[in-house]
Amino acid sequence: MDERFERQGNNASWRSAGEQGRETLQQPAFYIPLNGAPEVTGVLARALLQADNHELPLLPSGSARITKASTAELDIGDEQVTATLYFIDGLGFSPQPIWLDETGQTFAIVSSWFALIPKHAEQESVYPELLDAQQEMLDQHSQQLAADLSRLPAGPWLIRNARLFDPRDQQVRPGMSVLIDGERISAVAPDDEIDSELAVEVIDAGGRLLMPGLWDSHQHFSGTTGLMDLASGVTSSRDLANQSEPMMARKQRFDDGSELGPRVILGGFMDGPGELAGPTKVLVDTVEEATRWVDWYADNGYRQIKVYSSLKPELVAPIARAAHSRGLRLSGHVPAFMSAEQFVRDGADEIQHINMLFLNFLTDIAPDTRDTTRFTAVAEHAHRIDPAQPEVRAFIELLRERHVAVDPTVTIFESLFSGDPHA
Repeated sequence: MDERFERQGNNASWRSAGEQGRETLQQPAFYIPLNGAPEVTGVLARALLQADNHELPLLPSGSARITKASTAELDIGDEQVTATLYFIDGLGFSPQPIWLDETGQTFAIVSSWFALIPKHAEQESVYPELLDAQQEMLDQHSQQLAADLSRLPAGPWLIRNARLFDPRDQQVRPGMSVLIDGERISAVAPDDEIDSELAVEVIDAGGRLLMPGLWDSHQHFSGTTGLMDLASGVTSSRDLANQSEPMMARKQRFDDGSELGPRVILGGFMDGPGELAGPTKVLVDTVEEATRWVDWYADNGYRQIKVYSSLKPELVAPIARAAHSRGLRLSGHVPAFMSAEQFVRDGADEIQHINMLFLNFLTDIAPDTRDTTRFTAVAEHAHRIDPAQPEVRAFIELLRERHVAVDPTVTIFESLFSGDPHA
């Protein structure tokens, strides 16, 4: 990491792995580092609270504003602390939450994946309370967006004058119409073959491309993820690790239209206990515990189980049997101290992340893949793995024989492994 920001008078300049630039400032502004520490959000929050209209221009670009969302009265030992939740808009597609204490200092930054609570260790006990209060406000924000941005047509509606992509023969046909009635496409034909009187509303596509909805095979829904999916043409998705009850509630809101989002297939998250366990309450140490959670996921509409890196390798086979007996697939990270080949032979139907395939041939270098070694070992040594090597060809053949899917998530590694564009 090499990032610099300098200001001389009204002249600001910056350089990071993502970009470099300079600007002559006409008013106060705030630089958002590409690789900043979490406390940058706290510094920004305090600057916004002091700024006119609680808003500031951002560098390299954009602007941010802050609004108060709610307060929480917390019992910490013998002390009662008031924490205030603020939302910062302008840093992404969703509001950025931050909790400040009575003095305006950062009290907490929490999410379902991590928590930063910088004062006393015993304050970790307030994490669930803060997360629940924060999630309630974010859910209200998402539901308000749905109310503001969507509506239900009063009957069938028609899209006309579209260039329609047909995936069956991979052809694009101009002058096509699609009639939608409720949740079903009731007719697809050239414009002159569908009577517009069949629809209560007609949309002229203006010759734009129309295609079936896309799938996103690996997501972790939060904030406005569902809304951004729809804006990108994604109408079906898999959520492959989340907090179960909040995600089930979000899926229900997607389905009933009170929140904007695609149809979602749920994957149930499961890991083993330990310091590097994944962010889930489903931490299993025995076959009985694992089987009980497989049944819970199956009973609650989940379609697959996703295991994580701290799971005991010897639990994979019984989890696979339990999942398959309930009609669920088994996928995940390859657990530490286990090869991808053994993961497949023990019953996995799918492997998440392309680095897990490379790690199959790096067990001597990186047997423990619970930490960042699962990234760094691949970055340093993947170049020496030749697809033509007999052991590599045999592994690929095993995947083919067992019909094992690979969920590569290549974009993650592109951003992790890319070099400095300015070098």
